[in-house]
Parts: sequence; C-alpha cells; structure tokens
Amino acid sequence: MFQYFLHNKLVLILLCGIVPLLLNAARPSDKNDFSRRFQKKYGNHHIVIRQEIQSPQVTGSMPISGTVEKCADKFYTTLKYLPDDLVRKTRLKYVTFVRNLKLNGESAGGVANGDTIYLSVNFSQKTVFHEFFHIFDTQRSIPNWCNLNEKGFIYTGNKFYEHEFSREEERQVKKNKRKNDIKKSFVSTYAMSNEKEDRAETFAYMIVEGKKFLKRCKNPVMNAKMQFIMDMFIQKGLLGQEFWLKHLDCKFNSKNRFYSEPENSDKKIKK
Repeated sequence: MFQYFLHNKLVLILLCGIVPLLLNAARPSDKNDFSRRFQKKYGNHHIVIRQEIQSPQVTGSMPISGTVEKCADKFYTTLKYLPDDLVRKTRLKYVTFVRNLKLNGESAGGVANGDTIYLSVNFSQKTVFHEFFHIFDTQRSIPNWCNLNEKGFIYTGNKFYEHEFSREEERQVKKNKRKNDIKKSFVSTYAMSNEKEDRAETFAYMIVEGKKFLKRCKNPVMNAKMQFIMDMFIQKGLLGQEFWLKHLDCKFNSKNRFYSEPENSDKKIKK
C-alpha cells in the first residue's frame, strides 16, 4: 500500500513538472510573440527602438514588452506630424523608453543625447517635439537668439544645468521672474531656464498648438522667436514657408497628419 502511494505521488510530481514544459514547448513564448509582432510593425522604420541606455548621465529601468509597444505606437504616431524628409535628414537614429528616467540624478520626461532620444514611459507629445528639436539644434549658444529677449534678461538655469550667478545677476533673475511682460515672452517657465530649452520649448509649442500659438505672438518678443525658429528650418531647406503656413492655419489633430487638408474643404491659405 505504501509503495503504491509512493509510486503515484512520484508520477504526479513528474507530471506537474513535465506538462508545463510540454505546453510551453508547444506554443511560442510571449517574448517571441512580441518580437515578431514588433518587427512586423516597426522593423522598416528608420528610427530604431533600442532598449538600452548608452549614456552615463542617463539612468532608469527598462519597461516590459507591452509597455514598450504602447510607447512605440504613441511615439511613431506623434512623429508623423513632422514630414518624413525632415526626420530622415536629422541625426536621430534611436529612441529608448525608460521607467523612472533620470538625467544626472534628476527626474526627466525626456533626454536627447547624440543620435538618441530617451523618453519616460508616460511622455507627452510635446516632449517628443522638444527632444527632437534638441537633436536638430546642435549649437550651445546663438547670440542672435538671446538678443531677442528683453534687455537685461538672464536665463535662470535649471535642475539639470545650474548656472553660477554673481549677486547682481541673481537680483536681476528674481526681478525678471516678477515681471509679467517678460513671462509673456516665453512659452513656459522651463523655457526661461536656458536658451537651448527656450528654443526647444518654443518649437514644441508651435507644433502642438498650431494656429493657437499665433495668439502668443501678440507679444513682439514671442513673435520674433517664432520667426527665428521658422527661419532656422527654412534656411537649412528642411521646412519651407508653405509648411508653416499650413501648420499654423490648422489645429493639432492626433488622427491625421497636421498638414493634411480636411476633406471637401474649400479653404485656401493666404500667401
């Protein structure tokens, strides 16, 4: 009796171990399913998803496959707002999605580094355009841009790149923060921190807000910045005047490319 019980128990244990292995062998793993599906959807795209952090300044953890796929859908859909020719001509080659993304130990929504954009898994569309512009804008300082600001304005610095100010400069920074007319010359508080961030934020808001952005341009400094950004692309032959006329004359609609005309529309853009 004892031998019979022992025999059956051993058989049961063996079955419990072998059956799952057989089932797993009979069907592809979730990881393989994901890889094939992912390759089919994005394999031919010129911007490759590379789930690997290659910058010592950037830290975070890699999300699960399902999260990566959702992020990829959102990223590629957002990027369609920019003409393919423009995207191909920039040095952007890779995008990496990261949980708890940090730059120099500080939490970040996105980071542009060389030919790669790192995006937090909860990134916004504006962040994509902001980081894309950083890839395009390789100059650390453009005096003509800084000269557009109100006389005496000093960028404040931010948690990623702090500036060392003299006491007089610190007083001027605090004075600028209290002036509403100066604030209207920037699309966001973050834009006031650094000239590169100012340009990237201005571009991102121009794309996301479309025609709505023109209301900001009642401020002469903001209007000059808009013209500066447009000229940067026009002079390099990347985005022509027609592009900006179309974009600033329509709303940002996630279902279509922003430069597509509505069907059965007789509306014409004045040139």
